[in-house]
Amino acid sequence: MFYLQVEVGMGKLRYVIGKLSYASPAGLNGPLSKPTLIGVIAGIVVLLIIFIGFLIAYRRKSTESNRVLKNMQEQMDILELRVAAECKEGKICLYL
Repeated sequence: MFYLQVEVGMGKLRYVIGKLSYASPAGLNGPLSKPTLIGVIAGIVVLLIIFIGFLIAYRRKSTESNRVLKNMQEQMDILELRVAAECKEGKICLYL
């Protein structure tokens, strides 16, 4: 709390009315106090870290799924080639 002495002057006359007291505004020129502001910032940082963690997990899962899909497609292609070769060989045997 700060106290200021209030004087009123008019010409050469000066009158002391009393003391004026006021408190400094809370926090950074606003209604939020410093601990509240720190708490809000910490909460935002935690949420941001969680969001980034979910993004990383999603990315890994997505690349893993793509890798499995590509592997399965390659296995299907190999299987189709084997079946085609067997069918071709079977047709040749029938002609003989």
